[in-house]
Amino acid sequence: MVDLAVINDPDPFYDDCSGSEKVGMSSANKNIGDLLSAKGISWAWFQGGFTPTMRRYLTRMVRRSRQRQCKATTNRIDGTPEAAYSAHHNPFEYYKSTSNPHHLAPANLNEVGHDGRANHHMT
Repeated sequence: MVDLAVINDPDPFYDDCSGSEKVGMSSANKNIGDLLSAKGISWAWFQGGFTPTMRRYLTRMVRRSRQRQCKATTNRIDGTPEAAYSAHHNPFEYYKSTSNPHHLAPANLNEVGHDGRANHHMT
């Protein structure tokens, strides 16, 4: 068995709103979301700022990329604005099985807490 550790705050690989330092976990690894889904238990991850603010245009050759930006801000108690979404605070974006890289909203209320295009992620 190999012991691996994540040091500092690298962003998850499976998140369009991640920065340049990204870490992805092996698809063989399981997280609590995988285990709950396997047992048929509904679950969801709620995080402020998860709704994307706009599409990101990657290159001139790709006019309409599916990659998103999360530029929403919220004010601290002293009024200083800061990013509303921090990718490295979302544990499920590190795993392909539980990620929602394009920050898609649920298709309908019945999808909340279940598999679907939002993959258990809510805002």
